[in-house]
Amino acid sequence: LLDAIEPVRLFLTETLGKKAKARVHLTQTDNGLDVHLEGVAVDSLAVLQAVPALAQNLKAVTRITGQDGPATDILWQMETPTISLSVAQVALPPVSFLQATIDG
Repeated sequence: LLDAIEPVRLFLTETLGKKAKARVHLTQTDNGLDVHLEGVAVDSLAVLQAVPALAQNLKAVTRITGQDGPATDILWQMETPTISLSVAQVALPPVSFLQATIDG
């Protein structure tokens, strides 16, 4: 998770500016990182054009979602993030709350 902070910070600075505020939710899933950006204008051309580069700069990212208002939008998705619950593989909906890492 720590490796994702700098690429996300750079993305937010370049697309929103230094004074803008956004919240970032990172969840490590079994098949990669699930990233949620809250307070990001999901209909902004600058954001939509920059998201693929963010995905490329992150290691093993499965999905990037954004939210600017009540709805959450999938901005980029390679595959559905999943977690193991006992013997079952469970797909995570966007903005799920879990312990951030397997280690806690």
